[in-house]
Amino acid sequence: MNNNNNNSFLELIDVLDKEYACHLLLLSAAEEMNTALKQNRVEDIRRTSKKYDEYTFTIKELEEKRLMLSDLICKKDTSKAGHANLLMVIENAPEELKEKISNLRGKIKDIVAKISKINYSNQVLLQEALYSASKMFEMVMNNEKNRFLAYKKHGKKDLSPVTTNIVDRVI
Repeated sequence: MNNNNNNSFLELIDVLDKEYACHLLLLSAAEEMNTALKQNRVEDIRRTSKKYDEYTFTIKELEEKRLMLSDLICKKDTSKAGHANLLMVIENAPEELKEKISNLRGKIKDIVAKISKINYSNQVLLQEALYSASKMFEMVMNNEKNRFLAYKKHGKKDLSPVTTNIVDRVI
């Protein structure tokens, strides 16, 4: 194996290490987002969303570099049919590096699966929050409309707001 190709493998391992570390940060941000959504902490949601976007951007850059190195290692012409994947890289790797690359591949796959699960949970929580907000808005708008439909005793109009209890106070 020539030294130049060996350097590409070592550079790929470095990129995979960084990609895994960034995925750990992304998982942490997704978990923080989940907690903030459950506790309805808007400022934490905003702050965590910003971190999440930054980590996602960094991962995208690292993935592009990984794909470029994988193609270089496998001498893959991407104009014909996609990029070389890590299984192809492992097949072409020197024996002493195969296990390291394979382990990193497995760790990244595992953490991506965890991130996917928490992202699904976050999506459901966000949909519930949006639904609740739209129903609350609808109630407020209906209350505002009803303000003009109120009558006092003896059929006289009452333009004061109608009070509607949202919560049933009878226990």
